[in-house]
Amino acid sequence: GWSEYELVGRAVPVPGDREAAYQELLARALSGELVLGEEAQSQRKDGTPIDISVSMGPLHNAAGTVTGAVSVIADIGEQKRAEHELRASEERYRLLFKQNLAGVVRTTVDGHISECNDALARMLGFASRQEALGQKIAELYQNSQDRQQMLERLQRAGSLTNYEFHMRRRDGTDVCLLANVGLQRDEAGQPQFVEGTVLDITERRALQEQLQQAR
Repeated sequence: GWSEYELVGRAVPVPGDREAAYQELLARALSGELVLGEEAQSQRKDGTPIDISVSMGPLHNAAGTVTGAVSVIADIGEQKRAEHELRASEERYRLLFKQNLAGVVRTTVDGHISECNDALARMLGFASRQEALGQKIAELYQNSQDRQQMLERLQRAGSLTNYEFHMRRRDGTDVCLLANVGLQRDEAGQPQFVEGTVLDITERRALQEQLQQAR
């Protein structure tokens, strides 16, 4: 926010609470150290603080005496804002994943659980997400052919909506699930992961059967 002529002869504009940190960088450079990419704060002419990256080294005269420092300063405000937004987005995703009442799952094509939330673990009778990770989900299908049939349909369609199937919990009891899943491929187009959300509809199916019997 300054012109080059206004800044000549002035101290580098730094917010008061950051002055000590900037002076420490300057002292390191004046002692002969090459400072590279240190984050600091400056401020614009109107007093607005600005995040900067500072690279600084000693300036020598002909006799080799350090007479000052040469600095390269970059405005990293946009980068810092982008990093903050990314962290906030990751935190929102983490909470959504963790607190989702639906089961969220990712499996390898050969059927091992590579990621899931606690809701999915509970549906299948595991004590925790950590216990479920690495388990071979294909072995929990009621019918060993169901997993292969689902993969074949995913290969053709890419995704399945409201796909109903049966599995066994760890204690052997039946669980009826409703899945919305997609097949993720690598850059070469090869199947890599199956991932999506799963709902436990066991109770709903039992109530529907009771209604049918009553009718």
